[in-house]
Order: sequence, then C-alpha cells, then structure tokens
Amino acid sequence: MDMGKDMNLVFLMLKVTNGMSKRSYKKKFLPNIAHIINRCVGVRKLILYPQGDKTCEGKGSISINVAIDESNYFPNNNWIVCAYLKFFVLNQKTKKYLTIQEAKGALKHFDNLRTEHGCAQLISLDELNDPSNGYLVNDCYVFGVEVFVIQPSSGNEEILTMVKEPNGGTYTWPIKNFSKLNDSLEYSNEFTVGGRKWTLKLFSKGIKSDMRKSLSLYVWLSDWKSVIPKRKVYAEYKLRVVDHSRVEKQEILRDERDFGPAHFALKIESYSLLSNAPLGHGKRYESGIFYVEGYKWKLILYPQGDKTCEGKGSISLNVAIDESNSFPNNNWIVCAYLKFFILNQKTKKYLTIQEAKGALKHFDNLRTEHGCAQLISLDELNDPSSGYLVNDCYVFGVEVFVIQPSSGNEEALTMVKEPNGGTYTWSIENFSKLNDNLQYSNEFTVGGRKWNLNLFTKGIKSDMGKSLSLYLWLSDWKNVIPERKVYVEYKLRVVDQSRVEKVEKQVSHWFDSNQDCGFSDFISIKELHESNKGYLNDDTLILEVEFDVISVTKVRP
Repeated sequence: MDMGKDMNLVFLMLKVTNGMSKRSYKKKFLPNIAHIINRCVGVRKLILYPQGDKTCEGKGSISINVAIDESNYFPNNNWIVCAYLKFFVLNQKTKKYLTIQEAKGALKHFDNLRTEHGCAQLISLDELNDPSNGYLVNDCYVFGVEVFVIQPSSGNEEILTMVKEPNGGTYTWPIKNFSKLNDSLEYSNEFTVGGRKWTLKLFSKGIKSDMRKSLSLYVWLSDWKSVIPKRKVYAEYKLRVVDHSRVEKQEILRDERDFGPAHFALKIESYSLLSNAPLGHGKRYESGIFYVEGYKWKLILYPQGDKTCEGKGSISLNVAIDESNSFPNNNWIVCAYLKFFILNQKTKKYLTIQEAKGALKHFDNLRTEHGCAQLISLDELNDPSSGYLVNDCYVFGVEVFVIQPSSGNEEALTMVKEPNGGTYTWSIENFSKLNDNLQYSNEFTVGGRKWNLNLFTKGIKSDMGKSLSLYLWLSDWKNVIPERKVYVEYKLRVVDQSRVEKVEKQVSHWFDSNQDCGFSDFISIKELHESNKGYLNDDTLILEVEFDVISVTKVRP
C-alpha cells in the first residue's frame, strides 16, 4: 500500500532478551539502547532508558523515546516533522499489548531544536519486573512504538456549495399542439443550471398507477455520466403548469492544533440550506470518495445529528469504508484510529475530537461505518461567537490512521551471557623480532560476528615507547545491519605463562563502525620484559580476550 503522501505510520517492535539475572541486569545493562528504523519519511530511533531518564523525572520507571535521526536530509534549519506517538509493552502471558500515550494524544513537533520526544514514566520498574504482571518472561521484554506522521499539506479537500436562486434557474417549456402528441413520453430541450445539464420529462398520459389518470412530470439530470463518481447533486425546485390567464412563479477528548486534517477536509458553504434539506434516508450527506492507505473512504455528515445513535441536538460525523473496495472474501477487516476536525475560522485553529481512549475501530463486512454521534452541540456550533460558523460556512475534516498488524518491523535484541567460543587465545612467537609496531591476530567469531585483536608492540599515541597497546576490533563491521550497534562486555589479558599472575582489564562497549576499543597503556614495556614474570617465555607472548556478554540483534522487516 502507498504510505508516502498523506500519512506515514511506522511500527517498530524492540524485543530485549537480557540473558542475565535481575541483579546483573540492573548493574550491567546500563547503556541506553538506540536503534534506527528507516521507512516512508525520514529516519527515526527508538531510545530505551532501562533505568529511566533521570533528566525528565524518569527515576524509578523505564523511559522510552523516539528521536528523528540526524542523518535525515533537510534543506535548512527550519524543518519540522509532526507526529503522534503511541508506545507498547507486551504482556507475554495474556498476549495483549499495553498501550501508552498522552491523554490528549498531543501532536509532537520534531525540529532542529528538539529531535526527541517520548514517555519518561512509561511503566514503573517495580511493575515491569514483577513476573506476575506478565511483562517479564524468561528474562525478556518486548517494547514497541507507532509513529503517526502528519503531513499538513497532503490532505484532499472537497468544497460543497449550496447555491440559492442560481443564475438561469428558471426554465420554461411551451408545448404546442399538446392534444396532437402521439408519444406518451416527451423530452424538453436540454438546459443548464448550476453547471449541470437538465431535461424535463413529461408523460402526457401518466405513468404506472397514474396511467391515463394524471399528467406525470419529472426533472432529469441528463449529463449524469459527467458527474464525478460518487458525488451527488442536491437540488430544490418547483415544478409547475402555468395558468396562461395568471402567470405565477462518547467521553470525548478535545484539543486544538494549528493545521488541518492530513487526509480529508469537507467545506460546506450555505450550510443553512443543507441542514434544512431533505437528505433522504438517515438525513445525512455523504462526501465523495477519498483514499487512505489504498482504501476508499467517505465522510458522512448528519447536519441535525444521527438520532439512531443519541446524536439529537448535536452534529454527527462518521467515516465509512466504501463498498467499492475490493476484498477477497467476507472475512476482511480494516482497523483504524479516527480523529475529527472542525475549523475555528476566527482563530484559524482546528478543534480536534477523538475518543478518550483512542479506541481502535474495526471496519468489516458487518459494520462499515464508525464515528462520533455527538461531535459538537448544534448550539455551540451555530453560535457565531464560537468562530465555527462564518458566512454560513463550516469546515469539517478527518484523519484515518490505518493499522496493518503484519506490516510492523520487529527487532529482537538478545544479551547473551558467556557466549559459545567466547575465549580467544593469540600466541605470538619471536616477539622480540617483530618489525612492525601494529600486529593483527587471526580473525575469530563470537556471537555471529567476526573479530580481531590489534596489538601495538611499541605502544601508540602518548604511550609510544612506554607501553604495549591492545585493542579488540569488530572486523566485519561492514556487515552489521546499518545503524545497529553490537554491545560487548569483555576482558583483555596478557597471560603470565608461569601462572603466577596476569594483567587483565575489563571493557564494556557498543561497536557500530570501523573502530576498536581497548587500552593504549595496557602493560608497560618495562614490566612486560621483567625476567621474574612469565609474560615472555621463550620469546612468546600470549594474549587473550574473553567475552562475558554480547548482544545479538535480529530484525524482521
């Protein structure tokens, strides 16, 4: 489906499998996790604070944010991206997702000055870590986010104007020699009113049950084929026979925002005429079709309220999925969040209306229509001081956020403790005869990644000539999924071959590019050559790296 123009929905699941006890989780798993998704419009990161973002009152809770990544291209510093955020925590016992969002579903503005938004107190650590709650199963959590990006300029707009007493609105059809007509059905010449072509149809001998009893007279929209599909034309008219002797004539959340709906706007001019018009069954006006996520939709307006759903005294606004959509069978279902709009034409701000809990609406073969029966009271709407009614004109709108359950990305992050093959030993013979300062070990594999040890025999940087420098290098860094880091806790050591003592240092590091991590002053050259220590036995140096923890990331597109 096309997600590129009107609304961009990004769904990311982050599965965190720690592979540690709770105690080691709290002590060791301290680095904030930031992973990137790139879909539709821009690059975004999901950022997890396992111990809470203490800069935003997140202490005692887990915090989760979304950041728009700095690698996005914007032409200048005045860019802005607006989005709604909804966060998720999976209850692995009930298989249901806890959803967290701000009460009013506030629109977040990402810009050059603020690139990150989220929830500092997503869920308390006590509640999250209590196994009886179902969030923690086998030392594993699943978090997620939905990002609803709003593009203000991408919505369709339909303008419905009710024209009173249109120009050329009277057509007169003189029929000469009426008594000599042979055909029962007569057509007038075609005439134009309101930009449409019309014809009068006369059954001189009547029709149906009135055959030979009455004269039957009809107005016919003769250019009906040229009307935009699914758009109706409303008309109020009088038909007359001229006397030649006398010629006669639910809890609802409301908020405001600066720009309009992303998907569809309906502007109604001469609203008073529409509200008093006989709109047929249901007394409602149906807009033409608009498209969201490849589906056809209609906006349905009840000017006097949908009285079948307690809409009396209010205006009602619904969204219907159109019957012309092609579904393979009757078991189809489309899930969406709905947000309705009314323009305050004085303040130029839009009143937004949605259900308090942002309930997901299920459109299916049995129910194709959902909406808000009590969108706004008629008294408030029609009060000129409120700003909604200006020059007998209103502007309504809707945003339809379609959720495709199977379309989300999923990322599984597993923290593997003591991985298989996690110790690598590097024996360097004839150490004193080495000519090059930089030496590379053979490549070895741990946690599905390829690594090397890098040794500077005479030191590096400020420790040149003073110390031996030792580093661990992620040698297949080009094969790491873009923007995914690899977290490692490991020990580097120089083995004392007399088994009396050893030099060992511990490191925790996120590897994400062509970089190594270690120590320029791992062991002094003087100590390395001391004869009473067994670091150089038979001119052989033995180095080791031992992996304690390594992260393994799997991504399902």
